[in-house]
Amino acid sequence: MNAGPPKPDRGLQGRALTTLVTAVAFLIMTISGVVLYVAPRGRVANWTDWNVLGLDKEQWSDMHMAAAVLLLVAMGFHLYFNWKPLCHYLKSRSAAHVMRVRELALALAVALLVVTGTMLDLPPMSLVTAANERIKDAWEPTAAVEGTSVAGRAPSTYVQQASVAEFARRMELTLDELDAALAAHGIEEYDPDTPIDALARRHGVSPRSIYEAAAADAQRGGGAGGGGGGVGGFGRMTLAEHCQGQGLDLDEALAELRGLGVQASGQSRLRDLASELDVAPRTLAEWLAAGR
Repeated sequence: MNAGPPKPDRGLQGRALTTLVTAVAFLIMTISGVVLYVAPRGRVANWTDWNVLGLDKEQWSDMHMAAAVLLLVAMGFHLYFNWKPLCHYLKSRSAAHVMRVRELALALAVALLVVTGTMLDLPPMSLVTAANERIKDAWEPTAAVEGTSVAGRAPSTYVQQASVAEFARRMELTLDELDAALAAHGIEEYDPDTPIDALARRHGVSPRSIYEAAAADAQRGGGAGGGGGGVGGFGRMTLAEHCQGQGLDLDEALAELRGLGVQASGQSRLRDLASELDVAPRTLAEWLAAGR
């Protein structure tokens, strides 16, 4: 049976293309939004070279933003192609096309409640943000470096973006220790002014792996700094141990830290406290000594 001649190709259909682009952009935004919701904080993501499907957090964020722009453009074309039907719908007084004022008011009220509840941290919106915080907290690398007692907590992004020399100073490493760690990852020639995160990314490793290699080496060797500030000694000293060794009053030191916005105890390690203040442990020790 003859099905008849094929229908002629009417060319590219603007409305169909706009609908498909809108759907694809929405799908990309949904996927990237879920990935960013469960992603670690920026400093942790950079420190551990975190990625999903080969894309790091910054790339997922860029993709999410690009998809949002694409969605806005597609919506603009959608309004253009459907402007006359939309105007007809708004102007029509027939019973089938009367604007649903109550439904519109309810939709606006729901949107207002969501925005207000989020800004004021009220349930159920607060449950979403609280879950997000718990997920991000779970990514925090608090475990010690294998074979040592050195904490693996990620430093601030500012520290990770510091030059190689500045990174060594802030992480209480000697340049010899850091050079050995870089060489272990095949990085033998570099500019000391190069940011450590850029150098690590260029060679396919994470800043944390470089730091851990230097920390483990310093721990095994007793610290190249001879116990006066190497990773194996000063940085992991507790506040109580530091105060006892320097003749400081522990209660006064705790009060000084509270004044700086840091809640601590005698068992808090100087490196962790210094990280919260984005300073080197020795700088924190100098602040405490000056407050006697």
